[in-house]
Amino acid sequence: MENDSIRNPEESENLRMQNELRKARMALEKGARFGSAEGAENIDPVLEKRFLDYVESFEAAYENAKSISLFDFLGKPDFTDPADLNSEETEYELLRLYDIFEKNGVNLNTLCRVEPAEIYRFIVKELFLHEIDDIRLPGMMLNFIYEEFHPNHEYDLKRNSKSFLTSLFGVGNEFYFNENVKDIEEEEMLKSLRASYDDFSDLNLDFKSVLFDQETAIVVADIEVSGRVENTRYHHLFKGECVIKLAYKWEYWNVTSVTLPKPEMLN
Repeated sequence: MENDSIRNPEESENLRMQNELRKARMALEKGARFGSAEGAENIDPVLEKRFLDYVESFEAAYENAKSISLFDFLGKPDFTDPADLNSEETEYELLRLYDIFEKNGVNLNTLCRVEPAEIYRFIVKELFLHEIDDIRLPGMMLNFIYEEFHPNHEYDLKRNSKSFLTSLFGVGNEFYFNENVKDIEEEEMLKSLRASYDDFSDLNLDFKSVLFDQETAIVVADIEVSGRVENTRYHHLFKGECVIKLAYKWEYWNVTSVTLPKPEMLN
């Protein structure tokens, strides 16, 4: 019955009620929280039941799971010390390990370009020793990102700077903008600037330099973006050097100050 894509209304309603009772029990016993997104009442009760089955299976597995190293989780695969491999052998061994990862529901990604030799060293010298919960469920993937262990600060600084400028010169993302700007020296000025325009063109951004130490950073970029002055047909052009200052706090680069080029009248 669960595999049928079409159910009569009575069966569907009965299963929906069972799901609701089940969610109430899970909330009471486990503290589970289920959102009430728009359209939730239209969710296929069969799919919802499968989801609840998976959640309960994971909870049961988690309660009984032991902590083991990734190396043990993978079945203690053979490997060669990185120092004993040339570049061609390293790439071959890396592919072999990736195959073992896939067969065991493990995935390793990078946000930036990382040399194969470094990825291989990272796996056998660090990731193999990483402790995980010994849980295996159908379809479950255990995901790792290299940069979570070895942050690429230049990448993060550029990404966070771009994200901030995109929120500043964007439309329809007031909550995101207000969250980004609340700890910035020029908060009131930036809010006033944003409110002075009805909309903005697409942002063109060209990073020129990124300087940082363990606590602070300065990002310099050339920007070009135009804004239509509120309730008029006139446009201002912001074109030139933009300086963004950031601080490293709670393992995240937060924007603390922004200097924008002066706007020029276009028409």
